[in-house]
Amino acid sequence: MHIRSMTLARLVATTALAGIAVPAWAQQAPNSTPAEQGVSPAQPRGAQDLPGSQSGQPVAGADQTGGEIIVTALKRTSSVQNTPATVSVVSAETLTRSGIATIEQLGTVVPGVIIQRPPNNTANATIRGLGTAPGPVSFEQGVALFVDGVYAARGADFLSSLFDVERIEVVKGTQAAVLGKNTSLGAITLQTRRPGDRLAVDGTASYEFSRNSTTLSGGIDVPLGSTLAIRVAGQFQDLGGYLINRVQKAPAESDARQTNEGAGRITAVWKPTSGLTVTANYSHEFLRNTGLPAEFIVGSPAAAALFAAAGYSSVYETNLDNHYATYNANGPTRLRQWSDRATGTIDYDLGFGTITSITGYSQFRQRRYIDYDYTPGDYYDDRAYIRGSQISQEVRLASSGDAAFQYLVGGLYVHNKLYQDLAESVHYPVNPQGAFQAYFDQTTDTYSAFAQPSLRLGEHLTVIGGVRYTSEKKAVDMQRLLVAPGSFTTVQYPPYALTHLSRTEGSLDGSGTVQYKPMSRLMLYASWGQGTKGGGFSDFAIPRNAPYAAEVARTIEAGFKLEGPARAWHLNAAYFHTRVENFQNNLFNGSVFVVQNLHVASDGAELDALWQATRALSFTLDGTYARARNLDQTPGLDDRMPRSPRLAGKAAFFYDGTLSDRFGLIVGGDVTHRSRISHQLNPAAVPFGEDFTTLNGSIGVKDRDLGVELSLIGRNLNNATSISFASAVPNIPGAAFGVPEESRTVMIQLKFSR
Repeated sequence: MHIRSMTLARLVATTALAGIAVPAWAQQAPNSTPAEQGVSPAQPRGAQDLPGSQSGQPVAGADQTGGEIIVTALKRTSSVQNTPATVSVVSAETLTRSGIATIEQLGTVVPGVIIQRPPNNTANATIRGLGTAPGPVSFEQGVALFVDGVYAARGADFLSSLFDVERIEVVKGTQAAVLGKNTSLGAITLQTRRPGDRLAVDGTASYEFSRNSTTLSGGIDVPLGSTLAIRVAGQFQDLGGYLINRVQKAPAESDARQTNEGAGRITAVWKPTSGLTVTANYSHEFLRNTGLPAEFIVGSPAAAALFAAAGYSSVYETNLDNHYATYNANGPTRLRQWSDRATGTIDYDLGFGTITSITGYSQFRQRRYIDYDYTPGDYYDDRAYIRGSQISQEVRLASSGDAAFQYLVGGLYVHNKLYQDLAESVHYPVNPQGAFQAYFDQTTDTYSAFAQPSLRLGEHLTVIGGVRYTSEKKAVDMQRLLVAPGSFTTVQYPPYALTHLSRTEGSLDGSGTVQYKPMSRLMLYASWGQGTKGGGFSDFAIPRNAPYAAEVARTIEAGFKLEGPARAWHLNAAYFHTRVENFQNNLFNGSVFVVQNLHVASDGAELDALWQATRALSFTLDGTYARARNLDQTPGLDDRMPRSPRLAGKAAFFYDGTLSDRFGLIVGGDVTHRSRISHQLNPAAVPFGEDFTTLNGSIGVKDRDLGVELSLIGRNLNNATSISFASAVPNIPGAAFGVPEESRTVMIQLKFSR
């Protein structure tokens, strides 16, 4: 029986019985050490001498150690208040209490981050107004994703669920010297949960009312003796879509984008001695999406004629109203993706330092069908089989102790393979017509060595350097075969013979930071960093137009971090300037994809403030102002970059109080805002996504004796609308489609932990 057909009462009752069987309050973070997290326990001066928390009240929604917000993304464990960079930390509790289930939704809790997913089921992230454009599958990301310390290369990795995650850290700005491959514009790091040292069970069940969506997740920690522990966790999601099809009304295919996802992970931690920790995990995930969440927002006579030719003139309209009209005999747009990921981490304390080895393997397989004309007719079909695999090995040595001179040195090897079998067929009533089959088979080998020295000059001043040399070779075999003749295959996508292309390039990147602490609660810093994202080949272009150059980003950042007594408040601010040479951009001109190298820049400032008003009540304010612009734009025209709001921010409160000795009350709310965004390099090409401001909130009651928490969570309660992504409709002159932002959701959620 389809799980969506379960009644809400049955779902809650079943989960409540499970919660009563294994009671305890509040999911606890595992007692992991820095070594278990794949980072060095060594830290710059200042991370050890933070003032102690008098209240012991943790900051809501953050990872804590004794009240501190701890970051590990930069490969050393330190307090965020003593990290000379802009880092946003999102805990597992924040994700759960916000109803966040996918990486795509991360921007709703981290201002200044936008993750877009166009209809072709790729994905891209933008930080501070800059990020790799969606489009060719061969594009790697300028904002890199790391899972348990292992680089994830492709947009397909951004489609994964936020499953059994311990925390997320978003590092903004160029970080290539330490983090390495493709972090020219920033990085998103995910740390999955580790097993604790005692038998424990946790679970979460939620039901969303308007879309009839169900999510079930949980895990169990099992110690196997005094040195070995494992964690087994799983998740199932059955999520309804938020666009209704005006044409096809069958319940199984009417909403877009429907999602079914199942995932499982097993993690083992072995500590045979006090100085050695071995962590290994393996995860498997299956993802199925159905429906195309895109609707016409600009019409044209050609579009109206195609609706009429398909017999659906009555449903033709161009309002952003969460209704669409795509359907043909081949069924709805759909995606199926299978992915596996395995990671092994070894940390060994040598006394004078810690050596860390991280071995990673991942692979994904994706099958998709897309109805690219966005009409009820059968005019433009896209089918693809894509697979990717990667093995990587990183070894690094980090100094220990509190000496004035500290260091981090290491090397990285990544072997990545990408294969695409693409078939496209067009059969419009007049033109274009034709069909092709294309193959793209690419191998990338990357070698890099890096070092980060740190020198403390006196009691208040620290200087940190960084250098990384990277050698990368890409080789591709590509071919396009004629299947059916027509203008589509003579003008837009002509055939070409099997062609071999390769490129080898080396890059030297670096960073420098000055960190000054005039007092224990105040840090001033200034940094410069350069990062390179290697060049490559477009899978959509003919061979002579396929190569694109390496992208080089340089970021200057200066800021301060000020903290109050007992961490009762903090105020952090930073100014940044990023300039990118040969920015790798993808432009769809309504007919074909064109890969460009541009010169772009982003200037702005960020603010992060917190006030812990009482032990139970806190207020936060986060915001980013970024003016991202295309320096190659024709003078006099709007030079703003796509997907780059000038202003993004969030004001929130969180209350975690006591109703009685047994019961507690949890209330949270926020206002999240992003200003208008454009969607194409020429901002006037398609409509803007107008200002998007949402009201979000949650209220819950927890029973400490039973270990159960029942919450009601609402997102976009004001049901605000805007365009998340927009583009020209292929081969329909003058028409444009848009993907709307997600509409209001209200869910009930039950958690338990023991």
